[in-house]
Amino acid sequence: MAILVCSVLPILAGQVVTSILTFAKNKYGTARIDAWGDFTGLNSCFLCLCPGASIPIDVRVNALPLFDSKPLLTTHAPLPYTYKVTATDPDGGDSLKISALTKPTWLTLTDNGNRTATLSGSPGCGDSKHHPISLEVTDSMAKVKQDFTLDVYPCAASNLSIGGATVSTLNLSWTDNSLDETGYRIYRNGVELTPSPRVAANTTAFTDTGLACSTTYAYQLAATNEIGNSLIIERVATTAPCPPTDLTSTATPFQINLAWTDNSPDEAGFKILRDHNEFLPSPVVTENVTAYNDLGLTCSTPYFYEVLATNSNGDSTRINKIVTTLLCAPTLLSAIATPDQVDLTWQDNSPDEAGFKIFRDGQELTPSPRVNTPNVTTYRDLGLNCGTTYYYEVFATNIYGDSLKTDTTIITLPCAPSHFTTTDVDEFYFRFSWIDNSLDETGFKVERDGILLHTTAANVTLFDDWRLYCDTNYHYTLKATNERGDSFPVFLNLATKPCPISSAPPVPLKDGYITDQRTNHGQTAINLTIETTGSVAGGILAGKNITLAAGATLSGGQVSGFNTNLGVMDNITVTQYSEVQGGNYAGKIVNHGTITGATFAAGTEVENHGTLKNPLILPGVKVSGGKMTGTIISLGEFENVEISPSAKIITQVSAIPPEIFQQSDAQTLTALPSSVLSEISPEQFAQIPVAALSGLTAQNMGAISPQVIQSLEAEQVAALDVEQFKQMPEESVAKFLTNFDATAITPQEAEKLLPQGWKMDAAGNLTVPPHTQIALKTVSLAQLPEGIAMPSLPDLNSSFALYGKGSQPVLSQLNQLGVQDNFTLAQQPVGVVHATVAGSEANPTRNKFAFMIDPEHLFILDENALRGLQLNEQG
Repeated sequence: MAILVCSVLPILAGQVVTSILTFAKNKYGTARIDAWGDFTGLNSCFLCLCPGASIPIDVRVNALPLFDSKPLLTTHAPLPYTYKVTATDPDGGDSLKISALTKPTWLTLTDNGNRTATLSGSPGCGDSKHHPISLEVTDSMAKVKQDFTLDVYPCAASNLSIGGATVSTLNLSWTDNSLDETGYRIYRNGVELTPSPRVAANTTAFTDTGLACSTTYAYQLAATNEIGNSLIIERVATTAPCPPTDLTSTATPFQINLAWTDNSPDEAGFKILRDHNEFLPSPVVTENVTAYNDLGLTCSTPYFYEVLATNSNGDSTRINKIVTTLLCAPTLLSAIATPDQVDLTWQDNSPDEAGFKIFRDGQELTPSPRVNTPNVTTYRDLGLNCGTTYYYEVFATNIYGDSLKTDTTIITLPCAPSHFTTTDVDEFYFRFSWIDNSLDETGFKVERDGILLHTTAANVTLFDDWRLYCDTNYHYTLKATNERGDSFPVFLNLATKPCPISSAPPVPLKDGYITDQRTNHGQTAINLTIETTGSVAGGILAGKNITLAAGATLSGGQVSGFNTNLGVMDNITVTQYSEVQGGNYAGKIVNHGTITGATFAAGTEVENHGTLKNPLILPGVKVSGGKMTGTIISLGEFENVEISPSAKIITQVSAIPPEIFQQSDAQTLTALPSSVLSEISPEQFAQIPVAALSGLTAQNMGAISPQVIQSLEAEQVAALDVEQFKQMPEESVAKFLTNFDATAITPQEAEKLLPQGWKMDAAGNLTVPPHTQIALKTVSLAQLPEGIAMPSLPDLNSSFALYGKGSQPVLSQLNQLGVQDNFTLAQQPVGVVHATVAGSEANPTRNKFAFMIDPEHLFILDENALRGLQLNEQG
């Protein structure tokens, strides 16, 4: 219905020409004509003037706006819902406004200003219901509504898992994500279990019974309420294998043989239990095997056997049988040897023996210990030869004959050395010699005053003891030894020579081993090994053939000859024509010879007059002079150094070949600064020996990148120094715990690393004390969980300008990054903008950052429209 109004001026009198019009004369020489009906569009009417004149009048009447889009009436929580609303107006020129009169709070209506609008939002897991929605479109004179109901189905469950398989049941469990379901519907092989819904609201588990063994079932699960069903999640599982049947057995005195019928098509093997204890490893036999021989049993003893089929799905039910062994021979024959005798013991298993016969090397001992008393279980065989192999057999016997034998082989202990004497004695030193009478010793034990000094290698007949005090009596014991034990000892009592008249007797550094901490007073060291627990300070003036074990320290003085460094050399001078292989170096190093494969720790100063081969120069190290060859890893500084033309120089951590890290030890990692550790890649870190990881400290461990942490295996975590780990800053501890790969590091393995007050449950959820600084998990774009994506943005690679002064906090942050107006932009498809500062190409990690543009304050302008722009307060 529309109202048509025709007015003219002046009007003396009038009459309308159609019956649907009414004429009314107003004051001031005007009149009004009203019309009723559908007059949208262009309409005509006629005004009659007395006498007899008429005037045609055309009037355009407003048309009602219309919705020409249809809404989507259903959705699933929490999936996003979007309705693209469009409206039209037959008049064409009217401006339309679209608004929402009624809608749920989680929906947002955005009027795009072009006769379209977007109704969008994501329902929560508690929003499953009928949602009435009323939209309205308005032009200059009229309003039209669009009413509909949006049905939101409940949130689907997640993490559907099936376990606890038996031959007839499967246990389902899931995570309940819905806040308003009335229950869950469960389908097996596409057929719903009845009655339905099968389980009530908030239930997260269900046991399906009455199933067939060795059968695969597909399950589907949907949350449901009065609106309908959620999306379906699925899982396939197989019941435990079918049990075996027809268990039979045969027995001997020492063995039981089992057999059964295999009824399962998919077992991985069979588990066998004797007296409720499973044989290990399990399963004992492989698939389709139907027999097992149980050896080494006890005579006259009943055994309870159980057999069940097994695979990755679970175990079948059990079949069982009690079987008793026959009367058997004595067992558990054992022998203990000295150099000249053997003591035999055995277990008497016969209930009616008269005694026992003993044979050595096939000959019965006479008189044979046919003891007239039963139940005797020991015998001592005397007068034997040292280092000799003997074969013994023991039989139980009575008037009816002999049992089966039990036997063993034993070797007597090694022969004792002889002619134990000393060939050289001074104030601080003894040299010993002896005759080796044994053919199978692994070495000789030398004891001083009841304390073991050293164990030599096999066939060695010399030993030097230089760790002595002058004018002192010592008691020495010498024994041959092997894996079975020691020979009889030989003894020697000696006294060192009187002390020289000197205020500070030098500590001898002759051939041998150093296991303690001592000071060198200037002697020559030849063929000297400094073991892990040892250290020498004060100067080795002419050392040759020195070996530092891992963990040992040699500080001060000079080294010469050919030396091996597995520990640390500190403030050392390498003399001309000398060579040192490997190890770590600190302090002031003066090199006149050759140092190969060395790691120079931060703070080391190297005065090089010789050659450095394959050096690793850490940050904070300065090398001056000399020559460098091979693969040179220089993260520090060097000047006035001659570089071999064939040398390869590496100046970035990322370029270090992974195999270089294979040479690391604990001391190397202790010396690594945080700046190096932070740039090591997972591939490089994987090459570091596990044992070396104990060298990481609270000062540098926290610099390890999240990517490396996510690649750690359980054995690497177990090698970390727990106390150092706990001393790291809170956020560094949290960075490790939140970035561990849950499939490689279990909560139990991580628990020992937790500082006091921190807790981690079985699911890996971390709880920390209040006010603790934490770090979250670092996730790459490729690792984003399903359903999560970066927001889309307009293309910023064209017609885009980043300009303006910006707010003070933003300006301050950009200045800290070195960003002025000298940067270039590039956009990823996911909407991330990368800005690279000019001149930073040489160091890609410097002044290169990424950010997201705020879409609400983003303007894409045509290049021709840039002239004459005005800046507001936000730039």
